[in-house]
Amino acid sequence: MAAKTQVHRSKTLDEIRADLSEEMDRLGSGEVTPAIANARVNLIAAHLRTYKLQIDYARLVGKTPNIPMLLAVTEETDA
Repeated sequence: MAAKTQVHRSKTLDEIRADLSEEMDRLGSGEVTPAIANARVNLIAAHLRTYKLQIDYARLVGKTPNIPMLLAVTEETDA
């Protein structure tokens, strides 16, 4: 039986904010421990740092980074 390949979709900034807010709610209600909440928040922060690295690199080489999350924000603000 072959393993299924998951397709990953980048989240928008609003979705990331919602995830962080939900994590804080779970922490406040005691649904998760501070250690688990901290680990999840650190994982989100690590993902955001990779976006920053991609943006910084693109700036250095004079290109536009291809980050769908940022394109979604641009489209929302242009409306």
